[in-house]
Amino acid sequence: MITKFLINQVGGAKSKSVNMLMILAIMTLSFVVRALIVQISYNYLTPKMAASFNITQRQITLVDAMALVILVGCLLGC
Repeated sequence: MITKFLINQVGGAKSKSVNMLMILAIMTLSFVVRALIVQISYNYLTPKMAASFNITQRQITLVDAMALVILVGCLLGC
């Protein structure tokens, strides 16, 4: 499929326009999935680590997980 698309390209211009709404939807879905992975892993691991130090901890929300994904992405340049 990719080779068929590349063969159909002429002069550097794309033969078919890319639907920007589809790209936005895929990027948003990818961001939400990464945030959910952060939320699930944090809520699974942190109570175990906090118990060893006798620290009370609260569970992270989806908004907190999204902020953490943005923070790590900016720090690592991803």
